[in-house]
Amino acid sequence: MASNSVEAIEALYGLFKSGLTTVMIDPTTMSEDLLYQLSDAQPKVMVVGGDVYERERETISKAGVGRVVVLDVGGERPDSYRNLMKRGGDRRFAAETKPEKDAALVFYYAGIAGRTEQVLHRHYGVASCAAAYGAMYTTPGLDRYTGLLASPITHVLGLFHMLAIHHYGGAIVVMRGFNAERAYELVKRYGITHIAAAPMFFDALTKITNVGRGEHKLRLCLSGGAPLPREVYDRFRETFGVPLLQTYGLTEALLVSMQTENMAHVYGTVGSPIVGVDVKIVDESGREQGVGEVGELAVKSPWIMMGYSDPADTARAVRDGWLYTGDLMSMDENGLLFFKGVKKRIIKYKAYPVFPRDLEDILLRHPAVREALVVGEPDPETGQKPVAYVVLHDDMRGSVSSEELMNFVNQRVAAYKKIRACNIVDSLPS
Repeated sequence: MASNSVEAIEALYGLFKSGLTTVMIDPTTMSEDLLYQLSDAQPKVMVVGGDVYERERETISKAGVGRVVVLDVGGERPDSYRNLMKRGGDRRFAAETKPEKDAALVFYYAGIAGRTEQVLHRHYGVASCAAAYGAMYTTPGLDRYTGLLASPITHVLGLFHMLAIHHYGGAIVVMRGFNAERAYELVKRYGITHIAAAPMFFDALTKITNVGRGEHKLRLCLSGGAPLPREVYDRFRETFGVPLLQTYGLTEALLVSMQTENMAHVYGTVGSPIVGVDVKIVDESGREQGVGEVGELAVKSPWIMMGYSDPADTARAVRDGWLYTGDLMSMDENGLLFFKGVKKRIIKYKAYPVFPRDLEDILLRHPAVREALVVGEPDPETGQKPVAYVVLHDDMRGSVSSEELMNFVNQRVAAYKKIRACNIVDSLPS
């Protein structure tokens, strides 16, 4: 549970090598949300950023985590990562791993299930996805790959961008936080060739003044996590002289598709399946759709999830080896996929997945609330923003404000999950 840093990456690779199962928790997770994830995962060891540890020390203690290793702090602290490195290796937590069967990674973004629960991935799945995705990164004429790590490694896009670059012997430049001018400085200074990030990252880059095409070595820029606005797609190519391509994935299937440079002229596609991935588009009855027809995307690959922590949710999502994504797609005559919407209930805020059900459950714990509905409303800066509609108990009308209800939720969840507006209504919108 840490922001991007060299130490966090070292620690992650060490955990992979040890054979342990690594639970990835977004560093903005807080309070009850964090307590749920830690209590559910019951980790023996927690590797945590220093800033996060200071903020959530009480929650971590309450969850009963046995051992904590703190990044980004001085080596004089007994629980610091630097002090651990000085002491040398510690094999007490090493495990014999069966790569085909044992879990390497656990995420808490169960998008298809529509609630926060464990999504488990095998060691073999992680490694094979990194190799396949990296194969798509290969660029004619380049003998050196340098990637800018601008997306969190606690999420699929950032993690597999890093793994793909490293799999093919490239280097990663680690960026903490985001500042567009700083990002462009790093692009020039280190000869960045590859970037994978959310659309808002590239939007900010295009708004920097005095960008010179000859000043950079960018070759492959991938946008993922949310739909790419046409104006950002056009402006990026005009500004930097290279296309901005789209990639598509989800927590349960890791990376699924990628737009290649020879198809850069096709706006709106999330590309074609990467090597190792089979896809089909089906209607409600399971019948495969033809060219141009919209249906649910189903995916089969060596790296789809082992399953959820809830077997019933797993059985609904994975049938006959196919993962049913809940995303609506169409495919053209060239095999390119086009995102058309979602069947599942999910909000994409700054490319982060937010589950309305989680927020509704918190609202319903407030004594004044009888019914609650959370929806994603379009927002030009963030993609979508979570907005709540609440019906109060008859005897509680006028006794509670929208601001109080928002605070009731927002003090319990990560920053990206916060409700941005709350409407008290007589009946929920249909």
